[in-house]
Amino acid sequence: MKKQKKTSAQIGRMSRNKGARAERDVARLLSKDLEKTIQRKLGASRAGGSDIEIDSLTYLDKKLVMHTHPGWSVEVKHHVTMKVANWWEQTLAQAELEEKRPLLMFRGNRSAWSCMYYFDGEPVITDYETWLDLYTSHRI
Repeated sequence: MKKQKKTSAQIGRMSRNKGARAERDVARLLSKDLEKTIQRKLGASRAGGSDIEIDSLTYLDKKLVMHTHPGWSVEVKHHVTMKVANWWEQTLAQAELEEKRPLLMFRGNRSAWSCMYYFDGEPVITDYETWLDLYTSHRI
């Protein structure tokens, strides 16, 4: 039996569904690990905003100094072809508009999540667990 080629509309729909699935996966992962409800922003791609936002964080350090972080503007990508530089530029633009910190979460097929963010003023790429440890220990 001959396999039919997919139309461009079918390919586009499959791509959007894959992206939405990735955003839901990241929202569930963050909700579980941060122990608070994190949801994807519906319509964000049309509006040009981030896929997910993590609210601002206020805490006291060991010297009882109050610190407040502006929160995170999260862009999620799940793609076979890694275009990290392009995705990072998109993430930076969205974060600037939202006045939040940029966080790019990305992965290829059958790969773990990686994160790109600023650490000590420089963009770095780490695994998700490293970002989570830095976030929960208030080092970023």
